[in-house]
Amino acid sequence: MISLLFIILIGNAISAPVPGHWDHVLEITDRHEFYQNGSLVVKPRDAWQTLFSLVYYDRNLTRQKDCVFYRVPGDDAGVLKVQTVSPGERCDDYYFRDQGLKIDDVRSLRFSIADTGFWLDVQRGEKRFRWDVVLPGSFKKPLPASGLSSSDFKAPGLIFLAPAMASNRRKFDPFPKNDTLCHGINDDCTEATPSTCTSCESGWYEVPNGCGVGPRYCGFLRCGKKNGPACRRGLRWQRKDDEFDCRTNSSFAYCGTGLTVVCEGRKAFCR
Repeated sequence: MISLLFIILIGNAISAPVPGHWDHVLEITDRHEFYQNGSLVVKPRDAWQTLFSLVYYDRNLTRQKDCVFYRVPGDDAGVLKVQTVSPGERCDDYYFRDQGLKIDDVRSLRFSIADTGFWLDVQRGEKRFRWDVVLPGSFKKPLPASGLSSSDFKAPGLIFLAPAMASNRRKFDPFPKNDTLCHGINDDCTEATPSTCTSCESGWYEVPNGCGVGPRYCGFLRCGKKNGPACRRGLRWQRKDDEFDCRTNSSFAYCGTGLTVVCEGRKAFCR
């Protein structure tokens, strides 16, 4: 029965409404670190990525998490997938499990996240659809549905695509200007100011300083280009026993062809 339901949902996915339980989202977590708000997701090709996850209460008043996955188009078309897991579980552990809502033949996808909600725009084949979700100003637990058995809600792979319910919509605050610091990180890698980067209109970019996370600024990603911040290598590449201080070891960062990593304090730029 569940498998049949998903076949029907996937077949109608071109006009897929926003999952109804997303009106009860508590928070947006696991946001992809490098994708910029409103930009097409084009890399890495043919690879699964976690875009973000949504924590909410289901109709049994149980805390749940929906992981939103995307296999970036490459040699094959992309795939959008939504998988329900327990809040304490890692989304990355569910990339290859064939459960949840799956929408194939995705040609392009872009999304944007702010403190007050998110939107996700999908081109599937020759048609497109868009999901807009606004976090309510104050959370209210959903009422249990009537006329349905408890088994309808306990099926682990079942996601209800019901019409979006009304919510208290808040106006978005003014967007910070580009190049405004949105997450302050001290030279000793401690947090100077909490992150507000989700409110950046054009996404954010990071200036690597040898820490696991460097200071971040609103604006378009331009790492590796002349006079822009250097690109940071992946954390798995960085050996934990090394001290990555740009003044003594800039190997954690790199620039485009013909440019050199130049240190300004602990921060790495391309000149």
